[in-house]
Amino acid sequence: MRKSFRLFWNWIVSSLRIQMIGFVVISLLVAIIAPYSFFLLGIGVTEKNRYYYPSQQEVQRELMLIKKRNLVSEPLNKKKRKLLDRYSHDNSLSLALTDEQGKVLLHTRTLSAEPIDIHSFLQRMETQTEDPSDHPEKREIVTVYPFAADGKKRYLFGVKTAEGQATTYRIGNPVLTVPAAILTFLFTYLWLTRRKLNQIRELAHGMDRFAKGDLSFRLHEKGRDELASLSSNINRMAERLESAWEREQAWKRQRLELISNVSHDLRSPLTSIIGYLQLMKDKPNLERAELLAYGGIALNKSRGLQRRIEDLFEYAKLTHPDVRLRKESISLTHLLEQLLDEASPLMTEREIRLERELPKDSLLLDGDPSLLARLFENLLDNAIRYGKDGWIRIQAVPEGKMARITLTNPVKELDPELVSRLFDTFVTGDASRTGEGSGLGLAIAKNVTKLHGGEIRADYAKGEICFTVWLPLHHDLT
Repeated sequence: MRKSFRLFWNWIVSSLRIQMIGFVVISLLVAIIAPYSFFLLGIGVTEKNRYYYPSQQEVQRELMLIKKRNLVSEPLNKKKRKLLDRYSHDNSLSLALTDEQGKVLLHTRTLSAEPIDIHSFLQRMETQTEDPSDHPEKREIVTVYPFAADGKKRYLFGVKTAEGQATTYRIGNPVLTVPAAILTFLFTYLWLTRRKLNQIRELAHGMDRFAKGDLSFRLHEKGRDELASLSSNINRMAERLESAWEREQAWKRQRLELISNVSHDLRSPLTSIIGYLQLMKDKPNLERAELLAYGGIALNKSRGLQRRIEDLFEYAKLTHPDVRLRKESISLTHLLEQLLDEASPLMTEREIRLERELPKDSLLLDGDPSLLARLFENLLDNAIRYGKDGWIRIQAVPEGKMARITLTNPVKELDPELVSRLFDTFVTGDASRTGEGSGLGLAIAKNVTKLHGGEIRADYAKGEICFTVWLPLHHDLT
């Protein structure tokens, strides 16, 4: 029973339509009960008397009772006459006993000994009224009771003189009752629906706040009906809009910072290139060795400038909202082996020892091969460029449904605050940003990892920096 009631109650509180129907029903019941309460309290009530009189059937039953007591049976002696007179007097009832022709055999009170016209008497019976009266009056109720006595037909006529019996009625005032019922219904309905109306007003107010750009405003989620569901959906929509707006603002700030940093990073090498080319133009008689030296410097600066522009283009492409990955199943082990083999001549040139710990079995990933290659190229290039003491360690192992790749190398002492910002744009280990790096390599690596549903982290301890990348394994192997 309790469970059924709980289900019924949940059905009510979860449906706005059922609640509104319930409010109407309750308001109608209160509107019906209220006038009755007014009536009981005597508000707008008037009293009226109605006067009721005996009916012909009641008088006729008295005549039958007289006959049953043998008061009109022959012989009509003095004793019977005396009893009949007393009964007649006590009950305000005049009696006359006649034969078939109307000859009076016995009479009392107002009825005379004159013969009675039976036909006229019957007509009088038919025309008399039995309706109650609004004012007191005396009425004569006439009736006749025919019976047979010793084979002879007799008629017992009765005329009862009666005063009306007053009955008091309390009558409500319809002029007051109907408006009271209507006002009670309206008041009750408005009182019952006030919370729902407040919720609707709050929804309207909230939508107005949202329309004016206040996305931090949140609606109160009250109840479990459609209004509560609508409030919840609006709040979630506001959260998404606010999050999108914050991302847009961050994106705008990032673009402004990008433009500022690009201007600085492109201006320096471009100024150097122009300087060397101007020098070669102004001094055409320079020795060949000097010309080659100046030309080589300008060429290196140009290549550095080209690398910065390519990184900038790659970063802009990866951070675009509509970026699309061309995923396919690739072997992580094979990809890392290929990249390490390509970087081997540069590491040999810089006397860097490579320590690799890669699984013999292929670790299959679902990803964009070119972007994943760019991810690990940037990490490896960063290790070669900023590493010291000539060694790099790279490891790859499965870890649950992910592949964990770590790249560790010794570096000069780093500020912890700088380590926490390594994946931001235009942040490098060189505080003056005069080195070869564009400051976008690690930012690109972070975006590639994020696009593949992975995670990247940098940890610095005891003169070593370790970059850890987690990437989802191919779903068939998980």
